[in-house]
Amino acid sequence: MQSKMIYIEETMTVPDIVGDVGIHAGGTLTVDLDATATNFRTLQAHVGSVICGAVVKADAYGLGVARVAPALYVAGCRSFFVAHVDEGIALRSHLPAQAHIYVLHGPLPGSEVDCVASRLVPILNSLEQLAAWAAIARLRGSRLPGGL
Repeated sequence: MQSKMIYIEETMTVPDIVGDVGIHAGGTLTVDLDATATNFRTLQAHVGSVICGAVVKADAYGLGVARVAPALYVAGCRSFFVAHVDEGIALRSHLPAQAHIYVLHGPLPGSEVDCVASRLVPILNSLEQLAAWAAIARLRGSRLPGGL
């Protein structure tokens, strides 16, 4: 598959992301949100019926999850991956309820209720996480989504 660079109008620059620090950076990073969305649509079309998702951990790798994730959602992305529960909670406020947010490191002890409240899907990485997630489901009297 040939890749091509697409330039459009909706962009972010370093000062958008880090404030005045950008004037001392010695360079400017331009993030083309339409190109990001086009890349997602191209990948999704290439894989056909396989569902693609977007890893947007660490503030979308420093690019600004508040702008990157909604652009990907508009492009058709419905599955988003973050590293930690706090990232998922923050991301939830930028996406519609239909978006699925997966937490790769699972819930830390005591954060399971926050996962449920923000409709986050934890990836359960240990028997302890699995047991804690099952306990919350039992307390709620419902099944909760999770990944292994």
